[in-house]
Amino acid sequence: MAGERSILTIEKSDRKDSALISCTAANGYGEDTINVQVTVQGLSFVDRSLLHLIEIMLTRLARNIDMD
Repeated sequence: MAGERSILTIEKSDRKDSALISCTAANGYGEDTINVQVTVQGLSFVDRSLLHLIEIMLTRLARNIDMD
């Protein structure tokens, strides 16, 4: 179909997921390929803040378990 689009989603990405991605579309008239460099740069500020909060909560939980 004309104008049809596709989306590539990489969940839980890491820097090692950075790569040159090739996409090929083909039909009865031929084919075409496009290459896109995908670079994963790291966690956003929100992600880092959330991870820090989880670490604090887990540390407190571990301390409470040790006290029992």
